[in-house]
Amino acid sequence: MVDWNNPTAILHEYGAWVKLLHVINGIYLWEFICNLSFEWSLLQGLRQWRWTASFYIACRLTTIAEVLVTLVGLDVTSQINCKVWARFVIFFAYATSTFALGLYAIRCIAVWQRSLPITVFSAALILTNFGAWIRRVVEAEATWDPTSQACVRHGTHQALLNNALLLATEVVFTALMAVGIYYRNPGPRAFKIMYREGLLWLVTAAIVQTIPATHR
Repeated sequence: MVDWNNPTAILHEYGAWVKLLHVINGIYLWEFICNLSFEWSLLQGLRQWRWTASFYIACRLTTIAEVLVTLVGLDVTSQINCKVWARFVIFFAYATSTFALGLYAIRCIAVWQRSLPITVFSAALILTNFGAWIRRVVEAEATWDPTSQACVRHGTHQALLNNALLLATEVVFTALMAVGIYYRNPGPRAFKIMYREGLLWLVTAAIVQTIPATHR
């Protein structure tokens, strides 16, 4: 049985974790570059600009920022200010989540035809997540570990509340969209609309989100 308190075992697992992060971040960099045509078409005026696109672009930019900052922290060979590094990583990560929730809210409000109660409720959910995001950034702590020659974050269990809140918000928005579509289009046609509107992908995202929301 592996002794998880053994420094050698910890260092070995850390090396594997770093490699995994490089693979995942590399996949996102590839995806980001492959889809730059969307932003380029907007700059050229080939695609009509809609204000909702700003949320989508903000999601992509903050994600690429988080990826780059993470890679810098993983690949440095000399000591850095780990606390600042950790706060930037968390800032960009939760900024991405907040902008993504904005897209959820916009679609939900559209499905409910700009219903005032739904709009107010959606805004309240976004602000709640925003407050939790700021709190997490302020509380972020990390120190330099001379053994692994890397930054080690502390109190990562505190992110559990933020991840659970994010998951709950995604589930609520997805459920509201499903109910709204079925309410206005009762019968089998509602499920075709749900599929066309991409609710399947939203459900998939919520399922994936259960991992960080429940893992200690």
